Amino acid sequence: MLSARQWIEIAGVAVGVFIAALSWQFLAIPREEAQEQGKVVVAATIFPLADIAKQVGGEHVRVVQVLPPGVSEHSGTLTPQQLSALQDAKVIFQIGVGLDDHLVERIASTFPEIKPIAVDQSIAIREFGSEGEHHDAGPDPHYWLTVPKAVKIAETVAGELSQLDPENAAAYQANFEAYVQELNELEKELQQMATSAQHKEFIAVHDAWSYFAEHYGFELVATYEPREGQEPSLQDLQELREIVEEHGLTTFYAEPQKSSGVVSEFMRREFGLKVLTLDPVGGQAGKESYFDLMRANMTALAAG
Repeated sequence: MLSARQWIEIAGVAVGVFIAALSWQFLAIPREEAQEQGKVVVAATIFPLADIAKQVGGEHVRVVQVLPPGVSEHSGTLTPQQLSALQDAKVIFQIGVGLDDHLVERIASTFPEIKPIAVDQSIAIREFGSEGEHHDAGPDPHYWLTVPKAVKIAETVAGELSQLDPENAAAYQANFEAYVQELNELEKELQQMATSAQHKEFIAVHDAWSYFAEHYGFELVATYEPREGQEPSLQDLQELREIVEEHGLTTFYAEPQKSSGVVSEFMRREFGLKVLTLDPVGGQAGKESYFDLMRANMTALAAG
């Protein structure tokens, strides 16, 4: 049986170990933070843009993604925790063209020193079709969904990072050039996959796919939502049924950012369509890079 003195000695050792462990834990945090010191902190509104910025920025940049995966790029909002993660950012890369302006405006109201940078420079912006089945109007912001436009986005990011951090401009340019080579290989792969697709016409939950379709030889012939976020009327649904029958469509494409479970079941039951997924944003399992995202979308369309 241990004496009182022995118990005191054991307790002292235990306390010492606890204090040492606690001290290491608190010392480890500044050590990790020190590894991040010297990096340029930038923000990007959506996953594809954040991934491109990471590839171009490399080891010299820390990228903060504003919207978490699975949140709609059109209607996502910011929590106080998400806002606080942006406090060290120097710039915020955004798609613009009406897609994520609401996020950037919210951020600017809290951190007016963060410079917004739209990455649509040198990109030709198409207009939503105003005739036929496409009821959305105005400029279409989904331009990141073709590889050539991703190259232009990367070029803009490289230029902005070089201005922000001129000491590492050569590194950003080298990263950009290496990334473009990889993107060009991806483009060849996607074009080959597109040529093997049996059905070129398709229907989706909303019009995010006209850049992709036009560039890769597909045609988005109809959307479930007549306008972004708007439920279809009975007349819209009747027109949709006629389009499905006229074009012999067999597949409906849902999106993970939209609560489209009920819609998908409706399209299965009432229209007899199988349901696959197209994802404009990614960032989730299986789509953890821009490359993975584009491959997954092409695979889904080619299987339709």
